[in-house]
Amino acid sequence: MRTLFVYWKVSPEHLAPALAAAQALQARWRQRQPALAAELYLRADGDDGVDRDGGLSTLMETYAQPGGLDEPTRQALIDDSQRALAPWCTGGRHVEHFDRLRP
Repeated sequence: MRTLFVYWKVSPEHLAPALAAAQALQARWRQRQPALAAELYLRADGDDGVDRDGGLSTLMETYAQPGGLDEPTRQALIDDSQRALAPWCTGGRHVEHFDRLRP
């Protein structure tokens, strides 16, 4: 299964609205694509979620579904996420794909 990872930084004062916006975005996508597994992570550098480098927090969105994301859905997810979360993103967004390895 291929998983889409999108990670980006947010300033501490924007963390709460960024989390709310990302959670709302993922809820909308899960309604549109019931098989979609969408999760949100906060990098765990410190107890407060703030990175040691620059005082920013790193958020990671993940998206996967059985059989993999088709190209149009994958691109739509990336574009929708970019638009919806841009107000809170500090610096660039990083998009990566990983395939799960099975023994």
